[in-house]
Amino acid sequence: MKKVTRKHRHVVFSIPKILRRYFLYGRNLLSDSSRCAWEPLKLFLQEALPERNPNPDLMRAYMYVYGYRNLGAAQDLLAGLRLSAQVYGDCASCPVQCVSGFPVSSRIRDLVRTREVPPESIA
Repeated sequence: MKKVTRKHRHVVFSIPKILRRYFLYGRNLLSDSSRCAWEPLKLFLQEALPERNPNPDLMRAYMYVYGYRNLGAAQDLLAGLRLSAQVYGDCASCPVQCVSGFPVSSRIRDLVRTREVPPESIA
């Protein structure tokens, strides 16, 4: 097995001390603030790294559907990726090999089926 080295980026967001009391009493604000911080960072990374690998996002969408039973979140994620039909093509010739042994091609094939579920049928 070939070892792949990747660059690692670590980003730390901090909350100014004067605002921390609001987060102490409204813990749900933390998840909202992390999403707000993620959006501009995501746009920056998409511009800085135009050739990105969609497989981690596809596996996250798989977890939304089959792990968390949240089909709507998976469909939103897949729609936001704006992937071409070529990505969902012939899974038999998929070159992706997971280092943990997960069957990536069959999971992507399962995601193709979830794209065909109409949004109005999701509770």
